[in-house]
Amino acid sequence: MKIKNKPELEISHVDKLLTKEGVEIIKERYPGSKYVGEFCPINKLGDFVNQPLAVFWTPEAHPQGSNYFGIYYDYVHGRSMITNGLSAISQEIVGIKIPDTNKVVYSAYRHDFQELGEVFIDGGRDYVRIGGLPETVKLAIVDGEWEIKDN
Repeated sequence: MKIKNKPELEISHVDKLLTKEGVEIIKERYPGSKYVGEFCPINKLGDFVNQPLAVFWTPEAHPQGSNYFGIYYDYVHGRSMITNGLSAISQEIVGIKIPDTNKVVYSAYRHDFQELGEVFIDGGRDYVRIGGLPETVKLAIVDGEWEIKDN
């Protein structure tokens, strides 16, 4: 996925919840929707949930006001569920620029270890653990598009 305000860069993340085919099925089911990425939502206590949520943006807001919806797997009932995805993208995300490439990698949730080349990032928004010497960047989702915020 391209970064809107830095089109020379792109997001690289190994998603664990949906395959590319799964993303296409959701996009067909919800016409006009766009896959944003995999993140962890915030629970009612204000803590990040340690479970991935595949977040999509749609141009038409839900009656409750959000343009974001998320798909997650309910392990208790053994099925996929849909929920409001706004909390999952409401805060900035730390990412790392991969040296000598056009890639930016982020960790979606606690223990979401992402490695590319000689560098890695882990911890989602609970903590940030970085290996190697990459440059860190602040990422945000705005109207369904990735952006790099000023550091």
